[in-house]
Amino acid sequence: MSWPVVRFSPSSDLFARLIYLGQHQWNNSGSKQNFRSLARQFSKQLGIDVYCVDLRNHGASPHSTTMTNLAMAADLLRFLKSISSNISNGDISLLGHSMGGKAAMTLALHPDTPSNLLRNLIVEDISPIKGRLSKEFEGYARAMRRIMDMQCTDRKQADEVLQEIEPDVSVRQFLLTNVSASSTPGAPLTFRVPPEILADSIGELGDFPYTPDDDVKFTKPTLIIRGKNSNYVKDSALPIIGKFFPHYEMVTLNTGHWGALVLS
Repeated sequence: MSWPVVRFSPSSDLFARLIYLGQHQWNNSGSKQNFRSLARQFSKQLGIDVYCVDLRNHGASPHSTTMTNLAMAADLLRFLKSISSNISNGDISLLGHSMGGKAAMTLALHPDTPSNLLRNLIVEDISPIKGRLSKEFEGYARAMRRIMDMQCTDRKQADEVLQEIEPDVSVRQFLLTNVSASSTPGAPLTFRVPPEILADSIGELGDFPYTPDDDVKFTKPTLIIRGKNSNYVKDSALPIIGKFFPHYEMVTLNTGHWGALVLS
């Protein structure tokens, strides 16, 4: 597949690269487009190259009916190998939020991932456990289908549908960045990825391909960032996190699940 990537570079002589998966949601809110400002800040303040990557069914990447964490981790590994000739071994930091974090953890733990590929791992507000996606994401999927079925013609109409399931205006605005408006006046809005593909993937994206009984570990430094007002990284998950990532540290921010949006 081709790799729709946004790259931010402060100089030509850099010591590290950050691969940013952003909010890699099954509802396509994980487009790299949504995180340009954050990536630009990372690049400027840390003095590193930052690559924002759209995985399958996100942003400008190709569509696929297969949308598992293993498939997306394999996509990411191919991308990293495609740029590795310009990067020294161990100079890649991988950051993923939400379902992007699950894809990042899957890659870090996968036996096909070279042990010297990653410098460290940063995961924002998601745990390496199996479980169905939360009701809010199921609500987003239903709202997307309603917007399509109602043939909404502008973002104001679409926002009124989203208000029924999401009270936070900043989250609604974020979700609406994934709507494509036609150049034809009065034409219905569309989404960059067919809602039926995303709805069919709900069960798979709530999964995680490894269990604590599997002999897989990522022994490089790992930072887990969780939101104080979010339930995605519960205390009960910490022993499992420690099993997979024995050198992890955790930071709790005074935010909800959408911490990157609130703090940016």
